[in-house]
Amino acid sequence: MVGRPVAMRQARTWLTGLVVGAAFAVTGPASAATFETSFQLLQMTPSGVWDETGGLPFLFPPGTGYRYRAGANTYVGQWIPASVSRGSIGEALAEVYEDSVGRFPQGNEAVITDRRLTATEAARFTVLADLYRDGDVLVVAAGHPACAGLTIDQARRIANGTIARWSQVVRGAAVDRIAVRYLQMPGAEFPIPRLGTRFVGQRTSWRVDYARSGKGAPDGGVGEAAAGNQGVVAITTWSRLRATRPGSCVVPLDGVEPTNATIASLRYPGAFPVSCVVTRKVAGRDAVARGRIVVMRRAMRAKLLSEGRKALRSRGLLVVGDPVPPG
Repeated sequence: MVGRPVAMRQARTWLTGLVVGAAFAVTGPASAATFETSFQLLQMTPSGVWDETGGLPFLFPPGTGYRYRAGANTYVGQWIPASVSRGSIGEALAEVYEDSVGRFPQGNEAVITDRRLTATEAARFTVLADLYRDGDVLVVAAGHPACAGLTIDQARRIANGTIARWSQVVRGAAVDRIAVRYLQMPGAEFPIPRLGTRFVGQRTSWRVDYARSGKGAPDGGVGEAAAGNQGVVAITTWSRLRATRPGSCVVPLDGVEPTNATIASLRYPGAFPVSCVVTRKVAGRDAVARGRIVVMRRAMRAKLLSEGRKALRSRGLLVVGDPVPPG
């Protein structure tokens, strides 16, 4: 799911009223230290990893009763999970932090990140669960000069169109004009932003800043490159590629070839960590709310590290803590 940022924000506003508003519906103690409540979970997911992680909140079936204990308090209620997409991690983190220190200090929101946090972000957020590793990759036709490698900077500039000809980065390409192909699912309004691309625009006019001459494809253009098109560069992810197709090659970046090992270790420059992060302690939460947040996050972490990782593993992803397969 990759939605227009304005539409995604509208969906977030609706979900806020439905989900986070319920955080204030604590009816009070049914006994000296038992509280009837609801366990809200609003997960924001960058569009680049939505397909893999957008469903993680629903590891908690809606409408099922749960009982948790934190210190002297017991919390009884239902999980109310929801998941919305955001164009970028920066947008999601800023929105969640604004909520936690402003409008909804007693809410429970999580962000799926597909990059390392900046120093400022790390001061505000902590990793609840480290999930898996993946990487952005370029694929070209076999025998193409780029099979010898590019730099990560060159790869990003090819993606956004500031490098438009192969002669700007390699010698001897059979076709000089670069034909950028990127991931876009059938029926999707927008492509999946990868290799440093992002949503740009305002109000109701948005686009992902890939090369304007580029085209989307469900496989990111890998099939076109494998068919021998010497102008095409396919932009996809390692998890979607799985294996090099006959007739193509995966481009090394900064001298490092993408493999399961180099991506799992984050040594490959295009590799990225995928984690679930939550806010650190914030002001404005009373003792009951703090206990409720503690039990929810404890349950979330346990689910993500067990059933969540199992779901990701079934998709062939490089799950953190698993043995790294060959290849």
